[in-house]
Amino acid sequence: MPPGFATDPAIARRALAAVALVLTACATLVAASAHSELGLLWVGAAFLLVAALWSGASLMIELRRWNRAVLEFSERLEAGDLTSRIDVQRNPLHAPLAERLNACARSLARAFVAVSRSAHESCRASPTRQPPTRPAATRAYALSAM
Repeated sequence: MPPGFATDPAIARRALAAVALVLTACATLVAASAHSELGLLWVGAAFLLVAALWSGASLMIELRRWNRAVLEFSERLEAGDLTSRIDVQRNPLHAPLAERLNACARSLARAFVAVSRSAHESCRASPTRQPPTRPAATRAYALSAM
């Protein structure tokens, strides 16, 4: 099973429900083929198969939505958008993990602000200090690269 299944009991329950529906539908089809005069068994088997397909398809749609949300979140974070968050309401099966990722992004933003503030305060504290200069060869290379 994919890693998400092992960590999230709600996803595991839905996957097991879909498998149980498929197995029940198969057993009903076997019973219906043995007793062809019982049309109700065929209807029941068809209903169970449709329910299994619906359950499996909805689970796959939800997993794709989650994967897309995590991918967009990580791409925005990588691009430097520290305000990026995952919408917990849109991903209820993964709410605990989404909240942890959002907390991580908030902590990262706080750390960035603290480092920026510290750098700004250290620059203000020593006004006579000049920024480090590059050697002449590095300056020449930087100018030629423009």
